[in-house]
Amino acid sequence: MISNALDRQKSWKRAAFGLLAAIAVITAIFAIGLPAELGALSLIPLVGLFWYLGRFSRAEIGFVWGRGRYYSLGLLQPAFVFGPVALAAWLAGAIHLQTSDWPKTMFNLATTIPITILLAVITEEGFFRGWLWAALQRARLSKVWVVVLTSIAIAAWHLPVALLSTEFNLSPVQALMYVSNVTITGVIMGVLRLVSGSVVVPSISHGIWNGILYPLFGAGAQIGFLGIQDSTFHPEVGVLGLVLNLVLAIGLWLWYWHADRKRVASQGWRPKLDNVHLP
Repeated sequence: MISNALDRQKSWKRAAFGLLAAIAVITAIFAIGLPAELGALSLIPLVGLFWYLGRFSRAEIGFVWGRGRYYSLGLLQPAFVFGPVALAAWLAGAIHLQTSDWPKTMFNLATTIPITILLAVITEEGFFRGWLWAALQRARLSKVWVVVLTSIAIAAWHLPVALLSTEFNLSPVQALMYVSNVTITGVIMGVLRLVSGSVVVPSISHGIWNGILYPLFGAGAQIGFLGIQDSTFHPEVGVLGLVLNLVLAIGLWLWYWHADRKRVASQGWRPKLDNVHLP
């Protein structure tokens, strides 16, 4: 009993220390003015270090293929959010394609998506829904709290991006929307991690999201391929994107909760055959 309590306490301390270390590193990167890409890349050595210190298995970290039938869910968030946002922008006359470079944009989409998926596995997803997820599970937290705390953690890690990045250059309102969206997206990715047992599935969603978002809609003050200048129609810093992400997060969680209750109920009614002698 004492050993279990000590293990839980150690897991809590490592989880807190690892998160603070990650936030400190990315804050220093943006404060110094280094390229934004280094923020995500800085998580790679932290994943390796805390994985080693915690002696986690690959399955605990989520570095496994997981349940294949859930891979299609990686397409859900981009499809559910980008389609309606782009349609609303088009109906409002906010899309301007006159000066858009079609070949360059198609090339960016074709290259950015697979690269971002691979990087997500060993950076943001590997750290927050890999190592941190495993550390919180070892601390004996419930599934709900693991999803909630990893979502809050990744939002906290993005605060320096929202407040210090000169590349994004977000207004206070946009920064608030951005961090809120990251938190809600964290819940979406958390459910994908929960049902699949793998960081690969949320990494696919993460990679497709970023790979489409920034070339088409732009990042911060940068205008994307669609030529949208009204941030209302930006999936990451706009109201419409926030609402759609919230609806999807609630829907996914209710779906998981209902499916999990059915699974538990079916196991509860399963007959005990330990002492039954079958012919």
